[in-house]
Amino acid sequence: MKQLQNDPSSQEDVAEISLFGLGHSNASLSHFVSLLEAHAITVVVDVRSSPRSRFAHFSGTALSRSLAKVSISYAWLGDKLGGRFSPTLTYADVERSDVFATGIAEVLSAARGSRVALMCSEHDACTCHRALLIGRHLKFAGTQMTHITRTGETETQQELEQRLMRMHPAPPLDATDPVASAYAMQERKLFGRKQP
Repeated sequence: MKQLQNDPSSQEDVAEISLFGLGHSNASLSHFVSLLEAHAITVVVDVRSSPRSRFAHFSGTALSRSLAKVSISYAWLGDKLGGRFSPTLTYADVERSDVFATGIAEVLSAARGSRVALMCSEHDACTCHRALLIGRHLKFAGTQMTHITRTGETETQQELEQRLMRMHPAPPLDATDPVASAYAMQERKLFGRKQP
């Protein structure tokens, strides 16, 4: 597995970096690789909390070997960017942690010289922390994240937010930010977590 490095010396503007995200779900290995190749991905960063799957070809070691055969690097960062953490923590809590910041810095460093896709299990980004936590954080930091669907189409983080707002419309006369409200309602729906 490739080790990603945090390169704090790089001054490149994060707005010039673009990242991708996708979920493997129950795809065949060949279909998954075809999605990566169609989008010219050169590095897959696994953000699953544990690099295991009930589909053996998506377990970390097996996936790393398979991707190496098609010249795609693999790195696991689930220890820093994984979506499983204490049930008392919200995504906002995780986002403020040093561990999360280190993981984000490593991803951004890798993306300065490669086309990076963050991979998790869920096929729909609206149900995965790669969009609800990582993608949101990157957007507010000025970095574009584009989600690759199982059909190979793409959805930007902004388009995903529009979809979230359709799923969770803000009540009339609600003064809160409708995007933030939609994120909070989706997190609560998925995990039952109370928001700050």
